[in-house]
Amino acid sequence: MSMLKPRYLGRQEKVKITLISAAALLVFSRLCFRSWPVTAASMLLVPLILYFSDARKGETMRIAVRKQFTDVLALLLASVSSGETLEKAIRGALPEMSKKEKDFGVILPLFQKVCLRLDLNVPFDEALGEFARSTSDPDIKLLTDIILTAEKSGGPLPDIIKKTIRTMQLRNSVNEEISAMLAGKRGELVIMLIMPAAVLAYMCLCSPGFTDPFTGTSMGRFMLAVSGILYAAAAAAGLKIIDIKI
Repeated sequence: MSMLKPRYLGRQEKVKITLISAAALLVFSRLCFRSWPVTAASMLLVPLILYFSDARKGETMRIAVRKQFTDVLALLLASVSSGETLEKAIRGALPEMSKKEKDFGVILPLFQKVCLRLDLNVPFDEALGEFARSTSDPDIKLLTDIILTAEKSGGPLPDIIKKTIRTMQLRNSVNEEISAMLAGKRGELVIMLIMPAAVLAYMCLCSPGFTDPFTGTSMGRFMLAVSGILYAAAAAAGLKIIDIKI
């Protein structure tokens, strides 16, 4: 169950999602299955809903970190081009990032942690490596390693940062275009996922006699359970298909 433990959701968000999902499952299971054991079993889906909500927020945060990291590199480039070391450039960029907290709200605490670790005499490459790992973005980790290697070996750090900025800007632009193209498909998928459950709930509420063979017998409930499993598998497959990353 440790893999289902939320990493990105705040306490209030976890409580809100838990209450809403538990209430929806309670109403749906009582309306359609009319069985307290089934209702109790449906509550096992709450951690799964929390997991997917947390994963979605984590992906949103990673996108924000990637965009903001590109802007941070632009700040560092100006300092590094004037001859400052990367460590001094990061320390110097921190006040500028704090002034524009709205634009650097996600990545600012990560760089504040880097400076705090440096104040505790942690080696610079180790502190920056911890930052790269904390973003959970393999591209940022790779680019950070390249920048650290260039600084240690005396390579052309400003040129490498410029190329890194261009690469990340291109990738961000492509991801935004893909996201815009898939926005309509995501809406269609949500509607397709909601409609079967909504129709079943409507029929159970308005025509209970029509759905009694499904909700009032053991075989009917079993078939509904099998359908629910297939429904969940189709939902997972649909989400996987539209999850395109560059």
